[in-house]
Amino acid sequence: MRLLCGALAILIVPVLTSCAAVALAPAAAASASSASPVLSFVPFSSLLLSTARRPGDEVRIDAVPTPSAPDQRDFCGVAALESLTHYWGDPADWRDIARETVSPQGDGAMPGRILIYLDRGDYEANLRRSTLDAVRDEIQRGRPVLLLLKCEPAFARRVIEELPVLGYPLFGWLPRKRHVLLVVGYDRYDEYFLCHSGNDTYSLWRHYDLDRCWARTSREAIFVLPKSEERRASAPEVNTLSFATK
Repeated sequence: MRLLCGALAILIVPVLTSCAAVALAPAAAASASSASPVLSFVPFSSLLLSTARRPGDEVRIDAVPTPSAPDQRDFCGVAALESLTHYWGDPADWRDIARETVSPQGDGAMPGRILIYLDRGDYEANLRRSTLDAVRDEIQRGRPVLLLLKCEPAFARRVIEELPVLGYPLFGWLPRKRHVLLVVGYDRYDEYFLCHSGNDTYSLWRHYDLDRCWARTSREAIFVLPKSEERRASAPEVNTLSFATK
């Protein structure tokens, strides 16, 4: 049935390209205090074909120099936390982080455990609903932010991101897993965000794709600051980095 739906989508796309469709608007358009997905009407053709830069194009990112963590493919939250704590001058080891934050069932780092771990480590950590505008503001102040997402498998997410009209019928039914990203930079043109994750450090996430996965958790984020004013003042300045799109 799902394959049939995908085939039907392919057949009706030429007829519908001149119509309008409902899609999730980026958080920058929603910006306000609402944390739930916002619906807006956009040209159907813009959903069919991505308007993003071409592969190999240069992207200029304003980012804080956050250390990368070892590849923790199954424990993205552990890797993100290690990067974050190292950024604030805390030489935490991923093994210690995992012991305190990963659930006994092995489901990865849990939000409640992350907050307890950070509180014990002399940090102020707040879990709240937010917007990508607020995340950009934090990066400008030299403060990386943890985002809690729910995502499809990477290959499915890529297809949905590039061709949402076809990707949703084909792969939208796949189970979504919790994912933790540490956002460390953003594109001035509001198209990309630079993130650390468990299996891909310094990964570029398109605004639409990041916000779509983030909306499934009501856009929950963990904002972290050291309790020590001295450590807060030692935050490195934001740098401009260049990356090639894939």
